[in-house]
Amino acid sequence: MLFRKSTGEVLFEKVGESSSDILDERIPIKGTRETGSVQSTLIGPATDWFNYYHTFDGANTKELSVEIYGRNLGGEETFLYKHTPSSSSRDSINLKTDIDIDANKYPYLELNHHQLY
Repeated sequence: MLFRKSTGEVLFEKVGESSSDILDERIPIKGTRETGSVQSTLIGPATDWFNYYHTFDGANTKELSVEIYGRNLGGEETFLYKHTPSSSSRDSINLKTDIDIDANKYPYLELNHHQLY
């Protein structure tokens, strides 16, 4: 889901038909301020985590980062990983092998994207 910060209005939502569905969506986000951040809603529950893909077009960007948080079934949130890509990059992170996120321990994830212009 993607929400408008000021109103909470749902701008985009995508739901799988079953727990084995893989959801893939590209949502361009443009900003005009010096800094910006986007926080996802909870992603999951998942029985397994695989790849996280992102593309940054940050030619005029001073700093980019994506933070990944895991949430257990009790609702406790844990910081898991911070990725700082180059100013313009297309990357993928294998959540299972690169950073060892166990869906049994963290069936939900949350992503925070930060950008400084």
